[in-house]
Amino acid sequence: MLQVRGLPLAHRPKSLTGVWGVEGTQFKMPQDVNPRTASSPSSLFNWMLAPRSTYIWVGSSKPAIEKPAATPALTLKLPANLPTQVAGDFEVTGDGPMPSDADVECVWVVNGDLKNAQVIQAAPGPANRQWQLRVDTSRWTDQTTQRVVLLLRHAHTQALLAVSDAQQVHMKKEWQLMAAVDDPVGDDRGPQGQYVYPQDPTYVPGTFDIERLEVWSSGKSLRLKVKMGAINRSWNPANGFDHVAFTFFIGKPDASNSLRVMPLQQDHLPENTHWHYRLRAHGWSNALFTTQGASASAEGTALPEGAKIQVDVAARTVQFDLPASLLADVPSLKGLQLSVNTWDYDNGYRKLSPQGGGSEMGGGQAAQPLWMDRVGLELKP
Repeated sequence: MLQVRGLPLAHRPKSLTGVWGVEGTQFKMPQDVNPRTASSPSSLFNWMLAPRSTYIWVGSSKPAIEKPAATPALTLKLPANLPTQVAGDFEVTGDGPMPSDADVECVWVVNGDLKNAQVIQAAPGPANRQWQLRVDTSRWTDQTTQRVVLLLRHAHTQALLAVSDAQQVHMKKEWQLMAAVDDPVGDDRGPQGQYVYPQDPTYVPGTFDIERLEVWSSGKSLRLKVKMGAINRSWNPANGFDHVAFTFFIGKPDASNSLRVMPLQQDHLPENTHWHYRLRAHGWSNALFTTQGASASAEGTALPEGAKIQVDVAARTVQFDLPASLLADVPSLKGLQLSVNTWDYDNGYRKLSPQGGGSEMGGGQAAQPLWMDRVGLELKP
């Protein structure tokens, strides 16, 4: 039995012309059909077919489809006192007809990100003409221009009904120092203090030596700044430093779904510490991973965006701004655990051996931990 559902009787074509068909293995042209013979309130049209048969009909005319009612034009009006750039969340209000239909919603969209669009609520007032919104900027990257629009969409199907003109808002975050820890100079000799630098003279003293770790924040955005004993740029690296790889471990306050293992580095984080995100960066790589799929021999699931890196050779600092959205889901940065270590990397962490080599660390056995210096801290409540 053939069943056709969905079009009311008046909208069906007057006739269906048979153009091709088979019954079993034999070709058979189907008869023309009048689809208006059935007038079921359910808009169901039935037609009996022979077993193992396939038919194709073509309608005599295109069905008439009811068009949705016109929606009001939208205008995006930012507050008159809104600065040309913002540093964090801000209030925005506007005038314009708001949807009265419960199935239609008006949303604020940034850079086309419909997944994180904010639904706008009408402010109390006559004719529902005013709206207000506190804009969430937790996913906005520092020193960027954001493209914002308003749109009307169906609340259930998400079908787009109307879109406003776009406007731009520039983000320049205000950073605050949350915590810092100083590390002894010259302790970049591995866990037991016995590792030695590779023998190539381009590995200058201080290349692996972390002297200070600073943690800065703006809202829930995180900036990690490391001061080194030396900044090495021997090979003109794309990221502004080379002969060293930084591996950061970031642990949310809630340790659920976290790990202690340090992938590919043959070690674990200290007791009572954990990680949810891991950043590995050297002169030509900048990769951020989650714990999903991570193990001693696997780095985990790579995220699409790494860190924004800035190097100050004179100050001997390397700065890493993590993606703004990375920690947007945590209630607070208080209790966040952070750790960073140094080694070198070239298509994998460089090897360790008792005798060392030109680009190979010495003074340890091949299976020992692969880090020269390590610093960690926790953001206290």
